[in-house]
Amino acid sequence: SPYLMGTLMIGKDVDFILNGTAQFQGSIREIVGLAGLKLHLNRQLGKQFALQLDFGYRYASEFGDAMIPGIEFFFNGWQAGFTYDINISDFSVATSKKGGPEISLRYIFRKVRPLPIFKICPLI
Repeated sequence: SPYLMGTLMIGKDVDFILNGTAQFQGSIREIVGLAGLKLHLNRQLGKQFALQLDFGYRYASEFGDAMIPGIEFFFNGWQAGFTYDINISDFSVATSKKGGPEISLRYIFRKVRPLPIFKICPLI
């Protein structure tokens, strides 16, 4: 299950985002690619805010293809995202070719207290 996540600064407040992942299990294959732009609207510490617009494409050998437009908001350590899978394949058993929304919420901890020192082996 390899993946790639890249960010390239293309302007003072603009980044180019490129992500990809693939999963292989026997004859089953799924490959997802995403490209987008991240706009840094505020870089002041404690008030950092960015908006990312992206577009992805998914190929799955079992289910066919899907286009994935998305939007993400970044505020300090928080990240909230919304994507919508648009089926463009013949797969219609579960979705009637309508696709579906995905919502994500993530927090990145930047400061973590170290664990206390303790004996791992009771014989020591």
